[in-house]
Amino acid sequence: MSKDDGGDASTGTLQLKVNELREALSKDMAGCDCLLSLFWSALSSYRHDTVLRPYPNQFILSNGDKDIDGLRSVFKTLPGLNEVVQQLDSLDDRVITLLYDIICTKGFRLSFKPGDKFSLIESQTSVPAHKVQPYCFFELQYSSEREEKWQRTASEYGTFLAYHGSRMENFHSIAHNGLLSHMNKVGIFGEGTYLSTDLSVCMNFSPSATSWTKSSLPPLCSMMAVCEVVSHPDIRSRVQHGGEPSINQKVPERYFVVTNDEMLRVKYILVFAQERGRPSPTRRWFSNHKWVLMVFLYLFLLLFLGLWNSRYVSRLYNQYTRRYITL
Repeated sequence: MSKDDGGDASTGTLQLKVNELREALSKDMAGCDCLLSLFWSALSSYRHDTVLRPYPNQFILSNGDKDIDGLRSVFKTLPGLNEVVQQLDSLDDRVITLLYDIICTKGFRLSFKPGDKFSLIESQTSVPAHKVQPYCFFELQYSSEREEKWQRTASEYGTFLAYHGSRMENFHSIAHNGLLSHMNKVGIFGEGTYLSTDLSVCMNFSPSATSWTKSSLPPLCSMMAVCEVVSHPDIRSRVQHGGEPSINQKVPERYFVVTNDEMLRVKYILVFAQERGRPSPTRRWFSNHKWVLMVFLYLFLLLFLGLWNSRYVSRLYNQYTRRYITL
């Protein structure tokens, strides 16, 4: 830790953060690594203002604006976690505080599980899962307060497991805030969070993305949430609840639409590895900026159509074709 003018109080606070970081890393370094990867994915997204929630307080300026460039600059200096363990007492104060904000989560922790334990989840889904086995997965272990609140909600109706596919950049917010129905695009079956007990359905909504370069996760991977869902009658599905037909028979089989965020929570995060190696920097840049490229292509198309329909270009074209035909 570097010393500054903050005095003994500031130094003592930083030392407490160092101690908590050391304890978290010793308990589950893989879980800490995953939290950093989720943060990096949200930070790298062009939608960072939406998906990077919670946002580190030390990078909020006095006028309330977010210092996203400063945050990216500090994050780039982070070493891999094996080096962090060795250098923890000598890291810069801003690096320590950032690591603390990301790793020492409030209300939950990630617990690493090897991929061959996935059968424990498969056995709890109502239909056979997709044959792809995850590289690994992480269980969200909630604080006693959050766990007690959930048990009070779930005890009356019981629960079941269902999958939810999403982009990797969304999982920082998903892990911290849960699945929020108002954050989802309105689908063909109305507003709500869409889930399925069929893994193969949700795989289509979990595209691959590059992981943090210093992470132990696969270089190219996708993620999937496994949610614990309360079997409440208000959930839209074809499943009958309490002997009564579902309120929306248009929802396909194995689909569930949850409109009350209190009726589900994320229980596991699955990580699927891709077979190929890490893409080149150029390819990675195109992958991370594809929406920007699409906007430029759209503007180019508009420009081309505008020129094509202009009288001046039409006159030049006619003069050229007449001259060519004459020759």
